[in-house]
Amino acid sequence: MQNSESLQMIKEQLKIKSVELRKATEENSKATKKFRDVVASNRDETTKLKKELKKVKEEAEIQRRQA
Repeated sequence: MQNSESLQMIKEQLKIKSVELRKATEENSKATKKFRDVVASNRDETTKLKKELKKVKEEAEIQRRQA
């Protein structure tokens, strides 16, 4: 009798742990997606700023030559 109760208790604990693991995995996936979105946004913004900087440098060089 005690073995079956013990087995039942272990099964319940496994169910609880599997639910906790699923929730943790879902949260991890959401965090990973947010992180990737931020990285992509930063990459796009960096590219944009580099283009802007290049344009400003070219304009400064043109003005320097004309002076």
